[in-house]
Amino acid sequence: MPVYLNELEIGTATDLIGFPHVLLCMGVVAMTGNALYGLHVDVTTPATRDGAYRALHGFMQARGAGPIVALYGSCNHTKRYPDAVNRVAAWQAEMTVLAGILGNWHGPARGFSTAFIEPRDGTYIEYRPDFANGACQIHYKRHEKMQAPDRVQHSPTSGFNPDITKYHPGRDALVPVYLEVVSADVKPTWSNKGQLHELDYANRLLEFAV
Repeated sequence: MPVYLNELEIGTATDLIGFPHVLLCMGVVAMTGNALYGLHVDVTTPATRDGAYRALHGFMQARGAGPIVALYGSCNHTKRYPDAVNRVAAWQAEMTVLAGILGNWHGPARGFSTAFIEPRDGTYIEYRPDFANGACQIHYKRHEKMQAPDRVQHSPTSGFNPDITKYHPGRDALVPVYLEVVSADVKPTWSNKGQLHELDYANRLLEFAV
């Protein structure tokens, strides 16, 4: 079942994880051999960021996640690292911090910067796993071209979503998220035919060994 994560939410899925409205944030995914574990991490203090990364690690451990095979982190480098002289290096540094918090993991870290599409209101980013090859397909769309995958809140009687939780920095703890109705649909136009764009991996994918 697809999982869509808002700011500071953590979730798991086997088919796709989507991140709505990524403007200053980063859509992070730790890929194992049979599942994706995601975190929508916002721009806050390093302490809060690292607390969210520890929460992702704890969530994975509680779920009995297998070994990580790849890390993903995509964001708008221009917005997330505005003062960096080398923004790719700044992204690599953050991904290295993430890998360390996730058990001092070593392997491929991948992602892309959304800056090239010049989104006005952020970007919708979606990861779809290819478990056989230990990689994800990455799809995206400007947020303003999406039927925003905002959640329709249900009452607490609907119960909690077993696949999503939220990091609460004030308590340095995870709090449950209620079951909600959500979708991620593209606003159809003559040019996009209602489809997401798949990343041009040859020219846009960033990858390095952590």
